[in-house]
Amino acid sequence: MQKFYDLNMILAHKPWRIEQEDFQRLTRGEDSWSLSEVIHGIILLVHFHSLTTYFYGCEINESLRRNRNNCCEMENHLASSRPGSRLSLLISDDESSSLDTSPERSPDRATDLENELMHSSVEIIDKEIRRKLSTPDDIPPDQLVKLEALRKKMEQLRRSSADSDELAERFSKIKEQSCELLIAPKQENLLLNTDIGLFIDKPDFTYEDFFCERNCKGSPTFRVQDYSWEEQGSSLVYSLASAELGSLLSDKFKIAQTMTYRTLGKHKNVDTTSLREAIWNYAQCLFGIRYDDYDYNVVNQLLERDLKAFIKTAVCYPERLSSDVYTIVMQNLHESEKIHVLLMLMEARMQAELLYALRALKQFMT
Repeated sequence: MQKFYDLNMILAHKPWRIEQEDFQRLTRGEDSWSLSEVIHGIILLVHFHSLTTYFYGCEINESLRRNRNNCCEMENHLASSRPGSRLSLLISDDESSSLDTSPERSPDRATDLENELMHSSVEIIDKEIRRKLSTPDDIPPDQLVKLEALRKKMEQLRRSSADSDELAERFSKIKEQSCELLIAPKQENLLLNTDIGLFIDKPDFTYEDFFCERNCKGSPTFRVQDYSWEEQGSSLVYSLASAELGSLLSDKFKIAQTMTYRTLGKHKNVDTTSLREAIWNYAQCLFGIRYDDYDYNVVNQLLERDLKAFIKTAVCYPERLSSDVYTIVMQNLHESEKIHVLLMLMEARMQAELLYALRALKQFMT
């Protein structure tokens, strides 16, 4: 597994740096991996990487922290109110005698506390989900105006007649602007002070803007017309792993991109295709991926600066997301629509990592 460490680190933060040599180190020498094992390992890794976008993005981390505090309070309450329970025996003053003589230490009684805690936790999580999925009736007036303006922009969009040079120029403009976005400051990595910190090498290795000069020099823009998931990426998964796995990944990407309730906040029967495309393509743009036939000018028309900053944080620095950011950004959308945005960002990041890894693997094979 140690052989996979460097590849995992690069894949998570700077996938454009993956090279053929990374696979050479994995597949040759002692304890080498087969190509099939390598591709399975990569698919597992990108799932964990992309899940952090969803995990931090929809406040699951903070919800778990709140629930954990509630559970601790509940444990203390149940322990004090039930002298015969297992937890009260563990914290009682005469612990040794209680453990030896208590008549209430049957297996059924020992699990009562766990059952009550689990039931209470399920209720807490259920309330949290219901709260998030409830329809917002108190959208501020200024947000309603922004929502209406966005809806009109989407309706008025026309297919661009710009030539390839103009489209390339518009992409360059987007990438320059992405470097200027203000992102939440780096926080202390608390994992370094835990047992798992012993296994973390190079903790300062994190995402850097792809379009910074030092990154662009050795890593040209990834053009989807030259290597796409639909044409080349999925085929490599089919051949090295399984057709079923390739199909499942393709279905995941397609569903995330095309799923729609045809709503935009309180507006119904809205075609959100252009908005979904802008979110997906901007997320992958941050990893240096460009769709040659896409007009990136649409990104600036449909995505406000704070939303672009949220997208960049979610896919590049998910650990820096906070509940305040989640609440402020997209506050004119339903919670279900926000979750859909996070699902798109999660899948867009996963596909971006896969594209770089699979392209390098194919080059290594040939």
